[in-house]
Amino acid sequence: MTELNKISMTLEQAQLVAKNLKDETRRLVKEDEFLAMDTWPVEKGEQAVLIALPDTEDVSKPLHEIKWRTGVPLQVEVDKQPFYYCPKCNQINPSNTLALTNICCCTGDRTNYTQAKQLIIVPLKIWKEKLLDITEAGAIAEGFENKVEFLKYIYGCYVNYKIHELKESDEGYKEAEQIRVQSRKALKKIMFHDEIVDGLWNPGVWGIKFKLEEL
Repeated sequence: MTELNKISMTLEQAQLVAKNLKDETRRLVKEDEFLAMDTWPVEKGEQAVLIALPDTEDVSKPLHEIKWRTGVPLQVEVDKQPFYYCPKCNQINPSNTLALTNICCCTGDRTNYTQAKQLIIVPLKIWKEKLLDITEAGAIAEGFENKVEFLKYIYGCYVNYKIHELKESDEGYKEAEQIRVQSRKALKKIMFHDEIVDGLWNPGVWGIKFKLEEL
């Protein structure tokens, strides 16, 4: 099988997807990313998020690479490891040990195992929006009861953004630090008010509608 592009999720997000409780995800728009629709290199009716590559005089080298594309499967990773689940009982070990054993005992009969599967999703639609523009229906599609609970979670995901991956001298450190600061302020404010108030962090995000895929 051709190696798939990856998409990272938290353990909680991956569990919701495996249980068919989540079929949308939002991702921060990075400076070098842009959306291609109905134009090269995607086909008519497709959408793709492209990453611009550094300029070069070598005309044989591409100008961009495709990050996500509608119709093209993505392998879900948790902590940079493929995520496995049981398609029969939806049992998921919190430590993701199915990735190690690759089997799940559904019936209690240790001779009757169900093969665990990698969590694969296929983007159906990709769009760009502001984080606070998400609707209540969108928050439910993300696996949350409402928009406020979704925002609490998404802000919480970025409070330590790349904190252990980048040193102060690394490229991208300042951007990551700004994201951490903005998300911490927003999380503190929304937790205190328990509602959407003025001044919340409102970055651009990619919205991805997807389905589960069995390969």
